[in-house]
Amino acid sequence: MGAEQSTAAAPGEAPATEESVPEPTDATATASATAAVKLPAMGAISEDEVPEQQATGAGDTLPTVAEIEEMAPETVLSTLGVVTSKGDINLAASCCRRVRVLCRENELRKSCDMLGAARILIQTYDAMPSDPTLVLQSLAALVNLCSGDAHPPRTTAVEAGAIRAAAGAIKDLGSSIEIGEMACLVVQNLCYGDDNKSLDRRQRAADDGAIESVLWVLNAHPDIKDTCTSSCRLCVDRMPKLRERAVAAGAPPEAVKPITKEGGGLPSFRGLGMGTSRLFTSKSKVKEQAVGAES
Repeated sequence: MGAEQSTAAAPGEAPATEESVPEPTDATATASATAAVKLPAMGAISEDEVPEQQATGAGDTLPTVAEIEEMAPETVLSTLGVVTSKGDINLAASCCRRVRVLCRENELRKSCDMLGAARILIQTYDAMPSDPTLVLQSLAALVNLCSGDAHPPRTTAVEAGAIRAAAGAIKDLGSSIEIGEMACLVVQNLCYGDDNKSLDRRQRAADDGAIESVLWVLNAHPDIKDTCTSSCRLCVDRMPKLRERAVAAGAPPEAVKPITKEGGGLPSFRGLGMGTSRLFTSKSKVKEQAVGAES
């Protein structure tokens, strides 16, 4: 899964068809404005909508936001641990934003994964689950971390509690369409794949509340139904009991329609998958919660 991009006009990307699923997403992809059976492209989140944060209350030994924006993977993840332990929400959000930007590049994404980025991001979310900006940036970083071709980072993130974090964000802050959408993109990227661990990830996602959480967002925010629909489809694909569970929970037919081609795996996808490079479809004016970062 790669950057989040509109299926209607993603540069260089063929629009998803009724038979296909989006590539993994960038955390800023726009939900498809076409029929619900067309799934949004999965990718990484871009930077256009995240305002620069100003650190407050930081000690002299802590870095500035400008310094964080230039950090390499090892440095920013180490810094994220430090500022999280100090309870500095602004600097922690800036570190998450930097991780999100770094993870738009394949080699830097690999470095972040090897350094335990999923575990560190989730620890930050757990420490500050009520701040909308911090939650949005941590979810966006998780989307991009798991937006490449490699599936092991997805399994690592699921085992570290990424779905639990996404479900928690929906429960506590799901009234925000941006947070609801980003949490659904976490589910999309983590459930994507036809590797031998994909079914385990989907079962763990369901165990951690993904199905009910995604359906809650679908009902609360119909403007992003395509994102929610594709998230649910990926979660229950090749999982008959989970499909039954989703139907019992009120999933519409298009949200449980099989994705995997008969006799084969998922449709082949060009590119890296879903990420966060698209603009949100939401017209919310809460700019401080919109995800995006300068390249």
